[in-house]
Amino acid sequence: MKYSDDKILIGIKCNNKQVLDYCYATFFKTIKRYVIKNKGTVHDAKDIFQETIEYFYIKPNINVKKKFAALFCTVCFNKWKRKILEMKNTERMETISENSLITEPFEELEFVETYNLKYEIFFRHFERLDNLCKNLLIMFYSKTSKEKISKELGISVGYINRRKTMCKTRLKENIRMDIQNLNTNTGTYIL
Repeated sequence: MKYSDDKILIGIKCNNKQVLDYCYATFFKTIKRYVIKNKGTVHDAKDIFQETIEYFYIKPNINVKKKFAALFCTVCFNKWKRKILEMKNTERMETISENSLITEPFEELEFVETYNLKYEIFFRHFERLDNLCKNLLIMFYSKTSKEKISKELGISVGYINRRKTMCKTRLKENIRMDIQNLNTNTGTYIL
């Protein structure tokens, strides 16, 4: 049985088993092909499919301007792209070890002696940066090409160095201000 776009939306919101089965039979093959083609697994495709069903279940007042199938697949594809970007960022964060991004803000701060404390302070402030700054710094220090950074983050190649400098400066200043909480008498850091 074929359902209209409105009946599919209503069926998803009402958790109608026949509509959900129809969606699975109609859309899942496309989603699975896309996810597997883009470094995913069948399990990933099932997760993305389920997240998209939940999205339509929760989202109020969805206005379908074209075909629901196109909207459903677009939401799935975008969710998978975001997940890939998150995975890349996690991998990049794990590859950042003892490079200048972590050690540079501490060069003038000799009283911060333990390496673990440096990491703790650094990552606490790094996580507070906006997503663009975090992604830009991760990609830059992972030796990602400026063209790829520009494409993935949607900023011009000419603006990358300026934005990177702004992000690094903000990070350094935040760390320097926070280091003032360091009790120089005891050498302990107040979190």
